[in-house]
Amino acid sequence: MSSAVLVRRDGRDATPVTPGFDRVVEALGYAVDRRVRTTRAEHSRYGVGPATVERLAEVVAETGVTYVAVDDDLGPGQLADLAAAVPAATVRDRRGVVSDGLGAAGGSVAANRAEEWTLQVERRRLLNAARAADGESEGAHEDRVADVDRRRQRLNEEREALAEAARRAVETGHEAAGARVVVAETVGTDADPSPWAALADGDADANGDAGSDADGDPTRADENPLAPGEPVTESIPVAAGTVALTAVPPLLRDCPAWYREAVPGTTAAVERADIVVVAAGDASAASAAVDALRDTDEGPLLVWRRDDCAGDTDPSAAGLPAELSVYGGSASGLRERVTALLPTERLSVRLPYDDDAHALVSWLYEHTHVEAVDYDDVVTATLVAFPDAAATVRRRVDAVGGSVED
Repeated sequence: MSSAVLVRRDGRDATPVTPGFDRVVEALGYAVDRRVRTTRAEHSRYGVGPATVERLAEVVAETGVTYVAVDDDLGPGQLADLAAAVPAATVRDRRGVVSDGLGAAGGSVAANRAEEWTLQVERRRLLNAARAADGESEGAHEDRVADVDRRRQRLNEEREALAEAARRAVETGHEAAGARVVVAETVGTDADPSPWAALADGDADANGDAGSDADGDPTRADENPLAPGEPVTESIPVAAGTVALTAVPPLLRDCPAWYREAVPGTTAAVERADIVVVAAGDASAASAAVDALRDTDEGPLLVWRRDDCAGDTDPSAAGLPAELSVYGGSASGLRERVTALLPTERLSVRLPYDDDAHALVSWLYEHTHVEAVDYDDVVTATLVAFPDAAATVRRRVDAVGGSVED
């Protein structure tokens, strides 16, 4: 396995620390051998200071490190200059590492975005070389820049098609489901069991042990902490009907624009969700990440808090949005909490006692949760249904001469 060095710049103007950053690098096939930290303010040329660049050059020369991962967002010019200072290694900033990681986990848009970002840096390198070149070689550099521009244009066109396909897959899939629940983790949380396993596995026990190795859990398919690279949806049964459960890639706490561009399917899933469940240690960070992904701050958000302060939290007392709730209990309790938050309607149905009523009662058992049925001079039933199913119940009851009360 090739080796890597991680670089982190701390300070007021630095990007937030990316939890699990080293694990993403390792999932890309690099063993993290060295770490370099600096507290210097952002440097206009390299992002990190010149002294840090010199130290990196020494580390690369002494150890043969082939990958430099900077946990910060740099500009293409800064990356080009930093790469020129350590030419023996591949240099990536946070955007490049995360995009590579999402791509390795199956994210087609992220993989495209990572390649295009690499070309942006290459373009800046070529422009720098053209400015330093003599008249005879300047034309050759210009030809290479033009070639890079053509390749970037092609990638941009491909990315638009990939992004549209990712959004369409979320928007048109599992249309028969009565509700949509999205589950995610903030990067580095690694809840055990995962929120997917907690909700998909109805047998998860009170200690939260069941489900951590559940078959088919897309969030634990491999060692890549950014899996799944794209949304994965399955239908799960609940009392009121069927829920479309969608696992999306782990969320960066700040969800910058470049991350949102890399996960269009995630954005579509979050915007359509009836409930978003995020396993996180920091409820406010989870709330900020989800708000960055959707157009409005409307819609329930349930944070499954995985820290040493487990317990329910009053959002208003914590300065959090009212539509956010925090749950610190077990996996089985999480499923109960989510089920209670699902958008359902309780209906009381009265039907004439005839063959049509008996047929309709059978249909109600198949498409709603029937709590009670009483056969007398009329048939009465109490049931719970998702909104679309409830609308169908009203139409069908009216067609046989019955009535519905909310």
